[in-house]
This record gives sequence, structure tokens and C-alpha cells, in this order.
Amino acid sequence: MWLEKLRLQNFRNWQEKDFSFHQGWNLILGPNGSGKSNLLEAIYLLAQGRSPRQIRNSSLLRYQTSVAYLNAWFKNNQGAQQQLSLELRRGGKKYTWNQKTITLPALARHWGALIFLPRHLFLLHGPPQLRREFFDETMSIYSPLYRQKLSAYNHVLRQRNAWLKKGGREKEGQFWNEKLIELGAFLICQRQFLRQKLNQILASWNLKLEYCPSPRFLSQIFPPEGNWHLDEVASHLREKLHLLQEKEKLLQQTLIGPQRDDFVLWGPLGKEKELKNLTLFASRGQQRLAIIRLKLAQLNWLRAELSFAPLLLLDDLFSELDPAHQQALVNSFPRQQLIMTAVQLPPHLSPSAVNIIKL
Repeated sequence: MWLEKLRLQNFRNWQEKDFSFHQGWNLILGPNGSGKSNLLEAIYLLAQGRSPRQIRNSSLLRYQTSVAYLNAWFKNNQGAQQQLSLELRRGGKKYTWNQKTITLPALARHWGALIFLPRHLFLLHGPPQLRREFFDETMSIYSPLYRQKLSAYNHVLRQRNAWLKKGGREKEGQFWNEKLIELGAFLICQRQFLRQKLNQILASWNLKLEYCPSPRFLSQIFPPEGNWHLDEVASHLREKLHLLQEKEKLLQQTLIGPQRDDFVLWGPLGKEKELKNLTLFASRGQQRLAIIRLKLAQLNWLRAELSFAPLLLLDDLFSELDPAHQQALVNSFPRQQLIMTAVQLPPHLSPSAVNIIKL
């Protein structure tokens, strides 16, 4: 299924605007400030239920408006048209699929979107939050259950931290501890599962993903390339939480759990066969090539596992890359539907190879 048409009303800088796309590669051309990134943000919001910028609904509405409408029309493999609509208000969102209300987890069975932003080029040496987002985005597209559990975990984490700040009364704490353990163990096992699957693809480039869960000793107890069992992970989380209980009350925050996970990407440098920590030893150019391959592994795995190919969104990446890495980016991604933005036509991209939309 591919995105054929998009209509935005009162979203960001767009009062009302229609966009048409081709089934292959699409290039949005326009000066800075013209709304290119806002367009990709709208598509990602339709697919993932949130902005890639991690901001509130109120910030997505056009100035002095109270509601925005996003409507998308798709063509499936048989040529039939499908419609997705999103009504966005300050207090929430409402999705409809072919004029029937639909939940976000149910929508994930129909389509999804991946986004590659300039800040993702800092994936290896940027803050751990970026790397956790990579895990969460991938698994949320693959598994609606993961999306639900992640949302529930974040709620429990906020409540548990609030409990710690209030002094941590024992009876209430047992409830939040067990919820944190149950949901946290699930997320950790699923992230380990994803690590294994991506490594099968990354091996063709001699790259390897190391998962560093919180608490870190889990990666030493359990086999690095095997499945981790939910009950065993939960047991270790419970034991560690008990040991940290007084320290957490003192610091008034939860000190272990998926919110503190990280990963490391290992790969060769030059002609060396030994794999090195690319964050510590690779040049900026080597890191960026490895990140492109990591994102490609993410896309290829989802393409293989899902009944559809996720729409790929590239936001102004060409301006952040030197000519060699621009060429690597163009050569890397498959000929599926892709929407990218740029200020001008990238030198390594032929005008005949893309549908150009000028803003």
C-alpha cells in the first residue's frame, strides 16, 4: 500500500493544502521555513500517533486554531483506494479508517512510516535517548503490543517517580514496583529480540549491535545472541529494585529499567578485521555510513516481517552529508515509496528518478 494523496488543514504553517505523491521516490523542494519538515511530520503523525519532535498536540495546530484535520488516501496492491483521517485537538486525537473509528494499534496492521532526521546522524555519539527511540520506533511498527506496553510503562514510570518524591510509602510502592517489573521485563526481552534480528542483517556489512540493558548485568547473565525469558528477567529486576530501594527514595527517581537502556554499534575500521566500538574509534564519516546501514537494516527487517513496506521519510539529510555519503544514501535505499526533502536537487539524484514537488 502506498500514499497517493495528503490533505492538511490547520496543521503547523498549512491552512489548507493538498499534496500528491508517486509510488516511487518523491522529492519535496523548497527554501528553509517553507514547511517541508512539517509535511513529513504530518505523515509520521498519521502513522505513529506522535510527532518525531516529541512535542504536544497544541504545538501542531496552526496559530489561533483549535482543531487540525489530516486526511490521507492510499492505494493497496489491488488498486483499491483506502482513506485515513486524523482529527487533532489540544486534548487528543481521533483516527478513522475508511470512515470508521480505528485505534492506533489496529491502524499499525495497515501501514507505518519510518523517518530519518538530521539528528539521527548523531545516533552513535548522541544521547542514549536517541538510541532508545530507534528501538522503540522499530518495535512499535512491528508490534502493536509493544507500542501499548511502552506507553503503559512510561505511565507507570511517571507514577512511580511521583511516589518516590512523596516519600515512598511501602504499600503503594509494591503496586508500582510490580507494574514496573512486569512491563519493563517485556520491553527488555523485546529489545533483545530486535537486537538479534538486526544483527542478522548487519552481519553482511560486518557490523554488530550490542544491547546494553538496565541493569547492565543482564547482558552478562543471559546469552548475547539468544532469547531472554520474561520470568527470568523479571526476577532479576525485582531483586535489583529491592537492593536500590533506599537509594531511589533518597534520589527520588527510578534508577533501573528500559528508560536507561543503551546500545553500542561495533564495526571494522579501515582494513582492520577486529570490530571496534564505532562511537569511540570511528571518524564522523565512518559513523555516518554505519548509521545509514543501521537504518537500512531497520527498514529491511520491517519489510520482511510486515505485510507492507513502511513509507520512508528523509528530512533534509543531503545538506548534512558530504558528496560520498550523499551517494551512499542514494544507493542504499530500495525502490519503494520514499518521500524526502531538500532545499535544492541533490547532485547525485537524477530529476528523472524522482517525482519533484516544489513548495
